[in-house]
Amino acid sequence: MQFVTGDVRSEQEVVGIDRREIALLLAIAFLYPIVECAIAFPTPYIDLREQINWGLQFPLYTWKHPPLQSWIVGLVALTGARDAWPYMLVAQILNFIGFYYVATTARILLDKAGADVALVALGSGLFFIASTSTNALNADQLLFPLWSGALYHSLQALRHDRWRDWIALGILAGLSLLAKYFSALLIVALTASLVWAGSLRRVFRNPGFYVAGLICGFLCLPTAIAVLGHQTSLQYGLGFFRPDVFNWHKVTSVALLLASPLIYGVPFLIAVAVSIWRNNATLHLRLDNGEQRLVIGTALLLFASIFLLILVAGLEYLPRYFGPLYGFGILGLLCTVRIAPVGLRHCLRVALWSWAVFLVGTVAYAMYFVNDRLREPAPAAAAILQDEWNSQFSCGPAYLLGDPLSAYAIAPYFTRDVVGVSVGDYLLAQWVDRERLRRFGAILISTPAQEATLNWFSAIPNQLPRATMELPFRRTLSTRKQAYVYAFIAPANCR
Repeated sequence: MQFVTGDVRSEQEVVGIDRREIALLLAIAFLYPIVECAIAFPTPYIDLREQINWGLQFPLYTWKHPPLQSWIVGLVALTGARDAWPYMLVAQILNFIGFYYVATTARILLDKAGADVALVALGSGLFFIASTSTNALNADQLLFPLWSGALYHSLQALRHDRWRDWIALGILAGLSLLAKYFSALLIVALTASLVWAGSLRRVFRNPGFYVAGLICGFLCLPTAIAVLGHQTSLQYGLGFFRPDVFNWHKVTSVALLLASPLIYGVPFLIAVAVSIWRNNATLHLRLDNGEQRLVIGTALLLFASIFLLILVAGLEYLPRYFGPLYGFGILGLLCTVRIAPVGLRHCLRVALWSWAVFLVGTVAYAMYFVNDRLREPAPAAAAILQDEWNSQFSCGPAYLLGDPLSAYAIAPYFTRDVVGVSVGDYLLAQWVDRERLRRFGAILISTPAQEATLNWFSAIPNQLPRATMELPFRRTLSTRKQAYVYAFIAPANCR
C-alpha cells in the first residue's frame, strides 16, 4: 500500500482527522488521575505516602533506593500539599514531558504524521494513565520521561552534535540512575545499539559522548559515595531477586513481562491490528536508517535484559516495571508499522470511545468500591491523635512509629513537624533521631491486623496503654470504617 508523502495535512482533512479530537484525547489523559484523586481518592497511595515522609528529610540516600523520587515528592510536600491530587498534577506534567519527547522523537524518525500517531498511542494508554494514582512519582514513573528524553537527546546529539544535547543527555542519564539503579541497563543498551547501528559508531570518536558520561557520573557521585558507605539500599534491591531453582514466581514474572506490552498498548494495539486487517496500515520490517536501528536495538536489549534477570536472577517482575520502556515500545512499533491517515483516524476514535467506557467504569468503581488506601481517613486520624496528645503534653510528638501504611499516611496531616517511621526506618534510616524521640515522644500507630508490628518498638520507655479508634473512609457513601490501634510514648522533657 502506498502512503502519501506530500501534504500530510491535506490528506488528514480528506479522511476527516480533526486535530481537536487529538487535543481532547490528550486533555482527558492529562486530567484523569488529577480529577479522580481530587474527587474520589484523596489519600496518597502506598509509595507516595512513603516518599512524602522521606522527601521532607531530603536524604542523600535511602535505605531502599536512590533518592530522586524522595527529592521530587519532598519539593511538592514543601508547598503544604498532603492530599493526592497536587502530586498527580506534578506526575502528569512529567508524564507529558515524556509524551513530548516521544512524539518529537517520532517526528525525527518518521515525519509529522508519525508524531500524531505517537500522541494518539500515548493518549490511549489507559493502563499507563490510570496507574498514575497508585504509581505517581515513584521511580518507574519518573523513568518514563527521563528515558524518553535521553533517547531524544541521543538522536539529536548524533544528528547535530550540539553541546546542549550532549549536556542534556548526561543530565538525564544521571537523573535516571538517581531514580533507579536499573537505569545502568539503559546506558549499556544504548551504547551496544550504537555499535549495531552501523553509521552511528562514529560517536565513539566524539568528545561530546564522553562529556555526557562525565556529567552523568558527576551527578551520581555524592549518592554513590553515600550508598557505598551504607549499603542497605543495595541489599534491599537484591531482595527482589531470587536466584534459586525453577519456581512459580519465575513463571508468573515471565508471563507478566510478556503481557506488559499488551497491557500498556490496549486499546491502541487493537486499533492498529484492525487497521492492518483493513489495509490501512502495513508492516515495515526493513528499518530505514541507523537511527531506527538504535531505537529498536535499545528497546529489544532492555526487554531481553529484564527477561534474563527474571530467568537467571529470579527478578520478581511487576507490570509497572515496563513503564520506563513505554516510550521505546511505541517508537519501536511506529518504526515497524506504517499507519495511513485513515488508520490513524480509526485509532483515534477507538481511543476516545475506550476512554468514554473507562470513565463510566471509573464512576461505577468509585461509587461501589472503597479502596481502603486511597480513601484512608488519615486527616481525621491525625486531628484526633493531635488533640488527644495536646491535652496531655505541651510538646511533641516527634514521630509516628508503626506499620508503614498507617504511620506514613497519618503523619503528614499533623499541623506540626511529625514524621512517619516504619520498622525499617527506625532500624536503618539516618533521619530517625533517637534523642529527639526521647525528648519529644512519639505515637505508636497500626491497624489491628498489623498490631504485632508495634512490638518492634516495645523497648522504648514511657509507653502508655494502647487504645483504638474507628473512622469512616473519605469521599464514599460506604458505612465501612478504618480501625487503628495506637499508644503514646510520653516525652521526657515536657508534660
